[in-house]
Amino acid sequence: MRGKTFLVVQDLFLTETAQAADVVLPAASSYEKTGTKTNTCGEVQRLRKGIEMLGTRTDLRIFQDLAAALGASLKPTHSDEVFQEIHDLVPGYGVSLAGILTGAAEPLTPFLARSAMEGDGRGQIHSAGDTLFTSGTLSRYSGILQRIPERGRRGRLDPA
Repeated sequence: MRGKTFLVVQDLFLTETAQAADVVLPAASSYEKTGTKTNTCGEVQRLRKGIEMLGTRTDLRIFQDLAAALGASLKPTHSDEVFQEIHDLVPGYGVSLAGILTGAAEPLTPFLARSAMEGDGRGQIHSAGDTLFTSGTLSRYSGILQRIPERGRRGRLDPA
């Protein structure tokens, strides 16, 4: 018999996934933190904190505080160090650091992991086929976006 799954979610809103979680950790918005993010187009973008809000913690700080409460320390300690580690260790994230630092959106490089080369398809980065990028949490509530037909894999419009 399998044990119960324990789900922890960190999100800005109480999404369906967060509602199913055992623990929900708060998240800072893009305006409340400095670092990088990967958007739905597969581009890495630099974030710069817009304003210092009293009591707001960055996502990294929340995880550092949680680790400290559990008696551990979390390294790296700065968002730039986190991105450098991702850049160095994750295939496809070898983007131009100079471009990121100057505010450019740098596209990820698709890669084939060893398992993908062996034919099982795991480890590949590929498009989800969502030409409208409506897979986000909030866009599904837009009636207008939901009525626009998607382009199929061969360029044809799929029926709505």
